[in-house]
Amino acid sequence: MDVGLTPQAESAVESVRPSVLQVQTLPLGSDSPYSYGSGFAVGAGNLLITNYHVVSGVIMDPDRYRLEFLRQDGKKGALAVVAIDVVHDLAVVRGDTGPMPGLAFEQNVPDKGARGFSIGFPQNQGLTVTEGIVNGLSEDSVRGAIHFSGPVNAGMSGGPAVNSSGRVFGVNVANLRDAQLISFIVPASAAVALIERAEKVKMPTEKDLFNDLAHQLQMNSKDVLALFPAGNLPVEMFGRFSAPAKPGDFAHCYATNEKEADKLYHVDKYGCYFKDFTFVAHDLYMGRWAFNYSHINAPDFGAMRFASLEESLLGTSDDTSATNLIHKTRWTCQNHIVALSGGRAKAVLCLRRYSRFEGLYDIELKLATLTDSKEALLSSLELYGLGYSDSMALVHRFMESVTWKP
Repeated sequence: MDVGLTPQAESAVESVRPSVLQVQTLPLGSDSPYSYGSGFAVGAGNLLITNYHVVSGVIMDPDRYRLEFLRQDGKKGALAVVAIDVVHDLAVVRGDTGPMPGLAFEQNVPDKGARGFSIGFPQNQGLTVTEGIVNGLSEDSVRGAIHFSGPVNAGMSGGPAVNSSGRVFGVNVANLRDAQLISFIVPASAAVALIERAEKVKMPTEKDLFNDLAHQLQMNSKDVLALFPAGNLPVEMFGRFSAPAKPGDFAHCYATNEKEADKLYHVDKYGCYFKDFTFVAHDLYMGRWAFNYSHINAPDFGAMRFASLEESLLGTSDDTSATNLIHKTRWTCQNHIVALSGGRAKAVLCLRRYSRFEGLYDIELKLATLTDSKEALLSSLELYGLGYSDSMALVHRFMESVTWKP
């Protein structure tokens, strides 16, 4: 047990200890783990809960990986996935673990300031507890994640987060990189809903699980794009240009400027992105979007030089990474001169589809205004792992919101 734990933590760990184990993903034909996380018993029938990302290898590549549990007493055995919730990053698994008491849930989110305890196997170490403060639901998450001020380290994913009574108020999921003690817990309500579904289904095949994953990604696409307000998108002024601004609290936005003394032009930048994207596989995240602007002022450039500057800043779409080549087709792009309110723009629309998820696409729109030879707005809208029809509807709304005011 960790040294220096409070009596509350010691009591919580002792009550939970018999129900927690390690969940390992191993390459077929090997006894060495590829990755590992944590899990805990949740009821009858040898059911356990963990994170989807802990077991994602056997969902996406069942011909390459298998699952195994490792109990604290050294007992090992095979695990099989029963049900998944990819949006909340949860999975229910089953295995011949032997007697393990199922943990009780507390579905109400603890009061802000309450003490909580995250339990799991960090960095392949022994069972560990970290103590922290519950800060209620994260204010910038549409998934309802709980903000926890305590370490949730790699390997603790899928372990229980418990209150002082040893009742599970959530499932460990992640920490925020480049920040101290900002971690996230999946609320118990999402875990309970998945367990109830798992208890009602027959043991799924590999194909059943993948088809369910594909269906959940389709539904998530609709939910993500439905967050944008109906009607006209909110806009903001960038010099003499008007363009879409922060569409709601679900968006994270930033602004910067580049005004270097030795340059004959300066660029003001603004952008927004969706933080609650969905982990599907290693280096594959879907259900995400971003838009960005570069407002350029170059009063002393001249028309030809200014046009060349715009072209260099517009950039090109990249599809050379290993992940893209495995999961997606190559980009197909079209260039057009389009009419915007108050002027014209060069539009580049690029599209690629997902090889294994029918109906889901990456779409990138890039716009460069052609109205003025001294001032321009470069815009980009990036949509990844989303449905074609709803995405294209947003593309058109985005373009209609870019205007120039003489």
